[in-house]
Amino acid sequence: IGDLLDSGVTLSTGANTSAVVKFADGQLIALQSNTRFTVSEYRFNVSQPKDSNIVFSLVRGGLRFVTGMIGATNRNAFKLNVGTATIGVRGSDGGATHIPGPSGFTAVFTNAGELTFALAGVTVNIPTGSLSHALPTDFRPRPVIPVAQATTISPGLATQISQARAFPMPSNGTMTAAARCST
Repeated sequence: IGDLLDSGVTLSTGANTSAVVKFADGQLIALQSNTRFTVSEYRFNVSQPKDSNIVFSLVRGGLRFVTGMIGATNRNAFKLNVGTATIGVRGSDGGATHIPGPSGFTAVFTNAGELTFALAGVTVNIPTGSLSHALPTDFRPRPVIPVAQATTISPGLATQISQARAFPMPSNGTMTAAARCST
C-alpha cells in the first residue's frame, strides 16, 4: 500500500487474491484473481488534465475500472488493450475479461455510461448494462447483449461480472492515491 508504480509495470494477482490500484487522477482499477495487468503508459498533468493519457493492457483475467479525471476530461486519452482489442471510455464504470487461447474469449461490459470495443477494424458501442465479446476464432466483436445474458458466452462470465460489480471500490474523487503511477 502506498507504493509508486512506474509506466511499464506489470501487476499480477494469484488465486483467491485481488488488488485495487488508485492512480493520481482518481482512476481506479480493481484486479480480480488470476489477473495479469500492465500499465503501458500513464501520464497525468494535474494542471492540464486534457493533455494527460492512459494506456493499460489486460493480458489475462478480469478487471473493473472507474474512470478518473483523465478519462472524464478527454475520453480519447484512455485506452485499455485487451488481447488484440482496444476498449475506449465513453462512460465511467465498466470492466473486461480476457481468457487467452483457442477456447478463450474477450468480454467487455459497462455498468455506467458507454464503452467502445474495437477489434479487427470493427467497433461496437456498449451502453450501460450491456456487454459484447469476441472469440479467438472470428476476431470481431459480437453484437451487444444485456449483461444478464452473459451465461450464453461462458457459464463463469456472469459470475465474474457479478463479482467485479460487487467489489468494494474506494472513492475516486480524491487525488490522494493509494498507489499511483509516475512516468
